[in-house]
Amino acid sequence: MLLLPKRNNLDLRFKQQVHSACLHEVNTKLALLQNELEQALTAGNNETKSTAGDKHETGRAMAQLEQENLRKQIGSTLEILHALNSLQPSKPNDKALAGALVQTDSMYLYLGAPLGQVSVGGTTVFAISLVSPLGKLIFGKEAGTQFAFNNFQTSIKAIV
Repeated sequence: MLLLPKRNNLDLRFKQQVHSACLHEVNTKLALLQNELEQALTAGNNETKSTAGDKHETGRAMAQLEQENLRKQIGSTLEILHALNSLQPSKPNDKALAGALVQTDSMYLYLGAPLGQVSVGGTTVFAISLVSPLGKLIFGKEAGTQFAFNNFQTSIKAIV
């Protein structure tokens, strides 16, 4: 069982810090992906100037596949950014809904964007989507609610 840091209660300031950390993570990833795409486009353009026959065609096809993959990743990251931007971190929640920060017996969950583990001031928070198995399970629940996830019984301590 994970031990939570000594945070007696959740507050909006911590929730806003979690939201900011999520935005920072997404924006950093987006910048890296866009930089990789620019490099792939440059490499692809250089490949088209080659006259090496079959090797040229293979290199160009690989460059196009890489560019397509990066565009898909950028699209997915933009969707996550849009989801984060739709949340209201300064609004308190009393139920596990989009934008809520939930404290359970063993972890903190930020509901609304599938980012995974985010560290905020030494505290680990899991940013999850509401369509994830755990997100679906706790959606709409209130503090004090008990639930089982992966054969582990836990309860919601607080929501903000």
